[in-house]
Amino acid sequence: MSKDNTVRIVVVGNKGVGKTSLIVTCIKKSFQEKVGPKIPPVQIKGHDGSGQVTEIVDTSSKPEDQRNVDEQMKSADVICLVYDVTNDDSLHSIHQHWMPRIRELGIKVPVSLVGCKTDLRSGYRSKEQLKSVMDPIIEEFEEIESVIECSAKDKKKVENMFWFAQKSVLYPMSPICTPSDGSKTFREPCTAALRRVFVMYNKSKDDLLNDDELIDYQLRNFGNSLLPSAIGNIKNVINKSCTDGTYEDKITFRGFLSLHHLILSKGSSESLWTIFRKNGYNDRLELRKDYFIPTNISDLNSDEIVRVEFSDIGLDFLRERFHLYDIDGDGYLNSDELENFFEIYPDQPNPFIDYDFPKCCDAVYEDEDVKISERVFIDLWNMIITLDYKFALRCFSYIGFQVERNIDLNEAVEVYNDKDNIERKVYMGLVIGSNDCGKATFCHSSMNFSNDPDECKSQYNVGTGSNGNTIVLRIEHNLDILDNFMEIIEIIDMCDIIIMLFDQADPHSFQYIESCYDKLYQHFYNKSCVVVPTKIDLPQVNQRPNDPVTFCEDFNIPIYNDKHPDLFEDILNYTKSNQNLNTNDEWKWLKGIAVGTISLASLAVLYNYRENIQEIEFRKYLPKRNTN
Repeated sequence: MSKDNTVRIVVVGNKGVGKTSLIVTCIKKSFQEKVGPKIPPVQIKGHDGSGQVTEIVDTSSKPEDQRNVDEQMKSADVICLVYDVTNDDSLHSIHQHWMPRIRELGIKVPVSLVGCKTDLRSGYRSKEQLKSVMDPIIEEFEEIESVIECSAKDKKKVENMFWFAQKSVLYPMSPICTPSDGSKTFREPCTAALRRVFVMYNKSKDDLLNDDELIDYQLRNFGNSLLPSAIGNIKNVINKSCTDGTYEDKITFRGFLSLHHLILSKGSSESLWTIFRKNGYNDRLELRKDYFIPTNISDLNSDEIVRVEFSDIGLDFLRERFHLYDIDGDGYLNSDELENFFEIYPDQPNPFIDYDFPKCCDAVYEDEDVKISERVFIDLWNMIITLDYKFALRCFSYIGFQVERNIDLNEAVEVYNDKDNIERKVYMGLVIGSNDCGKATFCHSSMNFSNDPDECKSQYNVGTGSNGNTIVLRIEHNLDILDNFMEIIEIIDMCDIIIMLFDQADPHSFQYIESCYDKLYQHFYNKSCVVVPTKIDLPQVNQRPNDPVTFCEDFNIPIYNDKHPDLFEDILNYTKSNQNLNTNDEWKWLKGIAVGTISLASLAVLYNYRENIQEIEFRKYLPKRNTN
């Protein structure tokens, strides 16, 4: 539809089939013996009381005007293809010319077939006769959503003709079922949407809708309640059409499907679309963007770097859902329970798969199964909302927050940009280092993962510290930072801390860090950075060409030992303590020229790489320096 939500109906057909007469009769409410060959576009309002405006566009039948007709069809919301019921040639042209032309132009809008001049034929075709004539055409061209025969002279079904055309735009049949399917079997996306709706309103999670849930469903979708007698009637109707539609006086999903199939078979696609749109779907039966992107995000300027986290309300919803689906009550979601949790998520087994699940978290491997605790489950949600908040909120909306909580999605998230001085709960770090310096081992050991880092290498790792803060670490395993400059800049801009690793047993390992820092200095200088020597169980060698300690002193970058038992907590605390400072432009400038003691020396976790450092209390964690 156009920006003002006007439905645009373009009327096409062979010369003399009665296109213009139909439009004029609809407008003037009377038949005109003489009409021009073509009239300008006109607007009407639907007779359903909705106030929906519809623009009807007449077209020329002259061959020289075909290009203009093509352009009009391209801009249509629905095409009314008119034929003369007394002229078989006009009927054949539907199959031989018009429908192939519509496909050739790549037009993907509903088509309504309109048979005109029934007053000149001895009676209407019976429903069976019309079906036998039209079925072969409709079977070949699924774009055809309706067929109606009418008479401009008798004023019979003329308004209905335009109403059916308008309805095919407002309440399209093609996403719901195949138009050529006389039984109106639901398409898979329609069945999936109804399944999601059923599961969301089934608050008891027993896969059966009880009376209270059915009343809630009716009230939330249609604005009116159900009397006990109406509930009984609904169940009776279901039982007549579906042998297993109810169980223990509750409605099964098969019964729920059967009920909506009956509604559709009576021509009420409006009811289904009311349900779908109330629950966030667009005309393709996908979640609308305005449903899963809350206004406190969409109202921000597009040039602002948005940071999004789940609020306490959002996290509480996820925790409640975790325990609801922990069927065996062992405090973990196993593979089957996790699959049930995401049953109504349409894209894949679960949204964590894209981020190397289960390798990315502290999953438990047991009897050839994988299971996750509540803490890890929340970590994973924090990870996906940090990495791609639009994707995360789409998943979050699919599992039913808006329905089950009956509140706006704004309540589920906290939104801010880089300049907001807000204490966050989730941070993101980038782990870089030369090849084979131990990036995966560092992430797994510092986060105390139980799985083997050699077997579970992952680009992402997520964990939560004792203070409740979460950090998502992205490892650059194969990306050559120096050769993929623009890509890494986008990643750095998302991060709160850069963790730079070097293999202290490889004399050339630190040179990679220096090169990266030199090339990306303007992007590193306003980020918290730390350096971590790895493989300290191996003999230490001098780094060439420069000493890591001198480099770190020049840029006020602390060095952490990768065997320090509290390394993960230390890095989290360091990231959090510098968060507010990093929003201050003066701090960024001071870091850039490396002046002042800043606050690093006050951190109990800070120590330096050399033996002659004043913080001797940490010397027991340091590798011995090779003086050769």
